[in-house]
Amino acid sequence: MSKLRLDDRLLWGNEAADDEDPELLNSYFVTQNNSEWDNFFDIDVTFSIARARKGMGKSAILKECAFRNKSQDNCIVIDIKGSDLIAHKRLQEGIQDVTQFIFDWKQRICAIINYKLSEKIGFAFSDDTITLVENAELSGYKQRNLVGSLLDRLKGKIPLLTDTIEVNKLECSNQAQLLKRISDKEKIAQKVLLLIDDIDATFKNTEVECLNLSTFFTACREVASGYKGISIRSVVRSDVWACILAKDEALDKVEQYIFDIEWSKKEFRSFLIERIKSYCKRKNLEHLISTDKKEDILSLVFEKKFPWGRSRANSYRVIHVYAGGRPRWAAQLCKMAGKETESTKTSNVITFGAIKQVLIKYGKYRLDDIKREHNHQCSIIGQIINSFSKQPYLFDTQSLLNFIKKTVIGNIDDIKIDGVKITYPIQLAHFLFRIGFLIAVEKSIGNNPNYFHYEDKPDLLIDNANLDGGLDWIIHPSYQAALSCITASSPIVLNID
Repeated sequence: MSKLRLDDRLLWGNEAADDEDPELLNSYFVTQNNSEWDNFFDIDVTFSIARARKGMGKSAILKECAFRNKSQDNCIVIDIKGSDLIAHKRLQEGIQDVTQFIFDWKQRICAIINYKLSEKIGFAFSDDTITLVENAELSGYKQRNLVGSLLDRLKGKIPLLTDTIEVNKLECSNQAQLLKRISDKEKIAQKVLLLIDDIDATFKNTEVECLNLSTFFTACREVASGYKGISIRSVVRSDVWACILAKDEALDKVEQYIFDIEWSKKEFRSFLIERIKSYCKRKNLEHLISTDKKEDILSLVFEKKFPWGRSRANSYRVIHVYAGGRPRWAAQLCKMAGKETESTKTSNVITFGAIKQVLIKYGKYRLDDIKREHNHQCSIIGQIINSFSKQPYLFDTQSLLNFIKKTVIGNIDDIKIDGVKITYPIQLAHFLFRIGFLIAVEKSIGNNPNYFHYEDKPDLLIDNANLDGGLDWIIHPSYQAALSCITASSPIVLNID
């Protein structure tokens, strides 16, 4: 085998980082070009949050963090989903008070940690460690066995000449206090790293859910800062953070713990290169990557330059645009283009022609993504998106609002977003901007205007005080082919320099 197989699915790795083999993920993992990210992986830093849009690598960050710390002898890594916390029954249903929400989250977070610690104890005699084991067994985290039986709490005296024994199993009503005693007295020598993914998986932008999620992050901060040897890592979508931050001023104290995942074009190049290098090493093709020149490694898979507007641009920059700066989308696009290239035998590398051939199919995947991701917020999101089929991909603000009023709201009954009925076009426009279907672009100045995502300008399309910031609106390039968008009266090419 003298060249790479462009249609080999292994070339681009698993699209779902949480399903990838940790060692394999580590082999091609790219750290953001910022020394501050070292702190995210350092267990001695007690609390950090990775913030990014969907598909940017949030799960990969957590998995890599777990991989780097599991090798430490004194570290217990607890890797969970948000649903694992939510599955724990609330102490009190229907709570609305901020302090109650925080207390409730702290109980569930500490319970998860307590259960994991109990698995490490083996056989213990002290009150606190026995309580850990007992509560873990009662909650199904540890199978009942002889050791557990020996740890039953006995109340009163055991009559020596009778068959009756009064047994009292100690229950724990406050998991946070229990963990506090354990950590303060240093009865558990190991450090604990708690990793929480997908806490915002089903988020709806309602008052109650914003309060619920914002208090989760506050609770994490309080647990991490108040308990010895406990470190917490979590992730959040950028649009979700913008929503909860606007409704909870207390998150100002949490903002300092945020790490933003933002893939620059050079980092995107590194992402592609590391996948190629990892694949070559696994396939005994090291001779192909012996060069120190990054462009030579990229040229094993891609044509160096793709046509873009009236000129040509580096291939990785064009992929960055169509992938929306998201590694997961890039991996999917490259897989599809690689398969197209191998099937047609038109080239030894992926060309822009191959990219164009798969854009309709690729765009349908992206449309399916947006529907799945936001269906819980708007059950008819698919109908709304499809309304833009065969429309110009570029709108000024007034044209956008007129189109939404006449074509979308005018033809679709009872549109609700996060449970709120949509009556004004600006409400729906803001939502489409927030979920990334629309992006804001500068008024055409030259051939390559800059563009902005919702997290860059979350205050646009809310009211007339600052309606659009002087910007136009473009359907994201990844969706345009699938929607058969037509060329606008003034064609626009996004700046990728």
